[in-house]
Amino acid sequence: MSKEDSYFHKALKNFMYDMASAGTIRALTKKGLSTKEIKKRLDFPTPEDVIREISWEYLVSEKIILLEDPKKETPKKKYKYVKEYGKYGKTSLKRVLIDDEEEIDKESYIPIKFGILLYKDKDLFLKKLEKLNEKDKDFILGLPWPVKIVYYKEDERIKRIIKKLGE
Repeated sequence: MSKEDSYFHKALKNFMYDMASAGTIRALTKKGLSTKEIKKRLDFPTPEDVIREISWEYLVSEKIILLEDPKKETPKKKYKYVKEYGKYGKTSLKRVLIDDEEEIDKESYIPIKFGILLYKDKDLFLKKLEKLNEKDKDFILGLPWPVKIVYYKEDERIKRIIKKLGE
């Protein structure tokens, strides 16, 4: 098989899973289901590695997981447009700088190093995961954590997991 055929087959496979189950995977990921739970609910047989990747891409695209420290990002100037009316009723739009304090991001993120811990000592990390309930354990093991610190949007599940793991 030539290199072009390999690319074609990979693209065809990705298209097939995207059309058959990606939307459902994203919706179930949004509801907080783990890879195993999602696999059980799919009508189209989809391998777990495909589910993992689609779930991961969804979490990153929705900014539930950030790959960079949110505090390091330099704040960009934000503008809004205000409608103004002239002397004779002519409508125009004026670009106005939004006050930084007005647009403070209230969401906080928790640094997560599951990928690093898995890479360093998988057996020790799996032993630590035994403290968790099955659903939380499946959630962690069902995502392809990179070997670096990522930032997870604070929610009840991640707070519960971190508390039980003692991280």
